[in-house]
Amino acid sequence: MPTKTQPRVPPTLRPSSRADLERKRKGVLATGPSGAVYRIRKVNLARHAEAGGMTAQLRRAAVEAMTKGGGTPEGTIAQLDPDVLQEMLEQEREVSDRLVLATVIEPKLTPEDLGGDDLEDDPVLPAVDYEWLLAVAQGKRVQDGQGRILWGPAPLDLWDVWRDAHKRHGLCSDEDCAACEEAVEIMTAPVAT
Repeated sequence: MPTKTQPRVPPTLRPSSRADLERKRKGVLATGPSGAVYRIRKVNLARHAEAGGMTAQLRRAAVEAMTKGGGTPEGTIAQLDPDVLQEMLEQEREVSDRLVLATVIEPKLTPEDLGGDDLEDDPVLPAVDYEWLLAVAQGKRVQDGQGRILWGPAPLDLWDVWRDAHKRHGLCSDEDCAACEEAVEIMTAPVAT
């Protein structure tokens, strides 16, 4: 009876060394939507949340949202005292600010660089970059402002780039397709480390 063999690991694949891991801690260079360049790192959001990184009120509201008010966050939020809601929003902003500050390695930013509550503020960190950095920290974005992958494999939704390029250039069937070349270039452009 033939036995099924396990696929073998390619001989060129080897475990990362501690030095390799230390180099990765230095982050990657990424261009924000404003054009500014930052050295950023992926924060360990799951570990942060498990360690109590979310405020107690936010955790409580999330649990209540799933247990009453029809199981919707809107039902729970509508029942909150306006002062409690305001405090929760302020705590949420503080958590967001901490995430952005933890994500950016260089240039070193301070809470004051993020701006204040006034829409007339002109913070050091452009608003468009703040929103992008927060999305990166929360795992909602994996590309920099130029569309380059920051870390890990390309998410499947990046194949939308390929489909969009084909719509612009027309469908193709040859190997020298400009649309295919454009999509490959966008999805494989390395981020400088």
